Amino acid sequence: QVRALPGRKWTQTHRCWYVPLEQNTLAQAWQQKAMDDAQMTDADIQNEYQAQVKALGTQEFRLRHVLVTDEKQAQQVLDKIKAGAKFDQVAKESSRDPGTRDKGGLSDWVAEGRLAPAIRQAVEGLKAGQMATKPVQTPAGWQVLRLEEKRALTEPSLDAVKPQLRLALAQRQAQAKLAALRSSAKVE
Repeated sequence: QVRALPGRKWTQTHRCWYVPLEQNTLAQAWQQKAMDDAQMTDADIQNEYQAQVKALGTQEFRLRHVLVTDEKQAQQVLDKIKAGAKFDQVAKESSRDPGTRDKGGLSDWVAEGRLAPAIRQAVEGLKAGQMATKPVQTPAGWQVLRLEEKRALTEPSLDAVKPQLRLALAQRQAQAKLAALRSSAKVE
């Protein structure tokens, strides 16, 4: 319980600020304890590794893209590039993706399993240097895409990703404990 300092009284404003803060702190401490107590075997880590590697796919792509808000704008960008404008210049002028705009729309290497399904489908049959024939709608907005490069995916070694795998498994176990607590709780 959070208590007022000696000689001071709690006001409603104090309660509105400190009670949620206390609850959040306790929840974070519980979650950290649950993660610290997580039990996993080498076989659990190996299985998680294999599942994650499988989800990455077999290829990775390097793309250029221009991200805009609507289909009409995306079509205008595509038409401008088809008319001879340089893709990277149009990306610098029109893209709303702050991570790639200044690089002419150039992304880092992305595993096929990490691409949005619509993007993966749009670049599947493309060769290096080819653009997708039409704009692609994704959760982030509308995108005009060009495949820069494609290569076989080199999977990370188990040792290199073991800390992340342990963390993912511990988080999953903590979430399962929380779900069990919620389902058994009696709220009146």
